[in-house]
Amino acid sequence: LLLKLGIGIADSNPTLAQQTATTAINNGVMTSSSDNCLLQYLSGSPNYSPIYENVKANNRNDFVGGKTLVDYMNINNDARITEYFKPVGTTNNYIGQAIGLPASFANFSAPGEFAYTPTTPGILMSYTEVAFYLAEASARWGIGGSAATNYANAITSSFTDWGVTSSATTYLAAHPYNSSNWKKSIGEQAWVAMYLSLIHI
Repeated sequence: LLLKLGIGIADSNPTLAQQTATTAINNGVMTSSSDNCLLQYLSGSPNYSPIYENVKANNRNDFVGGKTLVDYMNINNDARITEYFKPVGTTNNYIGQAIGLPASFANFSAPGEFAYTPTTPGILMSYTEVAFYLAEASARWGIGGSAATNYANAITSSFTDWGVTSSATTYLAAHPYNSSNWKKSIGEQAWVAMYLSLIHI
């Protein structure tokens, strides 16, 4: 959490941000997905996951993937798309709707199986998230190890958490760390990887 806070103020107070991030790293941060901080939901109402409540328990058929993310994942052959979303009907195509417009499962991709599982845990903090923070700390201040290594660790962790580990190497080869534009490089991949963290709680 201290590392997250440090990164959060990096642009507004760089000196304090670096001090905070350094303290966090020196005292130890998450090192693998086994350190993930998860909120474990139960199988019965009212203690099942909020996304399950919205999609399954309330019989909604309009909770679809956003076009921005779905298009990005399609274009970049991201194997996680098969876990994030369901294909439309029997087409095997993943289609997202423009944000803010009405939609239905008949025309657009529903969320993946995680949304239909009542006990899918909420993610309070994950190693994937921390590894991206470490990548940024490395890029900004040269602390916490190699930016490229932390970037690769973050992406690999995300693929592993979604059960598509074997696709991580190919994805990384196509999306290597770009030190000359690290904000885009790290930020874009963190945006994709943090999908469940952003929608679930």
